[in-house]
Amino acid sequence: MRYQLKELLDAPLLNTEGLSRDLGSILVIAPHPDDESLACGGLIALLKAQKQEVYILYMTNGEASHPNSETYPPAKL
Repeated sequence: MRYQLKELLDAPLLNTEGLSRDLGSILVIAPHPDDESLACGGLIALLKAQKQEVYILYMTNGEASHPNSETYPPAKL
């Protein structure tokens, strides 16, 4: 779907001041480390600034993080 500029400008603004009240504690599920920052970094920062609890769950065993490494082969990771 393509949006027109007027539609984007008329979109409601995110209530950043009430974000912690509106969302409460959140759980961010990421397939591997750094995805939470790339996808939800702004949200995490806003909630932490409002003293809200943020939990991050990584769903990986890390075995693909160092391809072809002799120091950190998949079995060691």
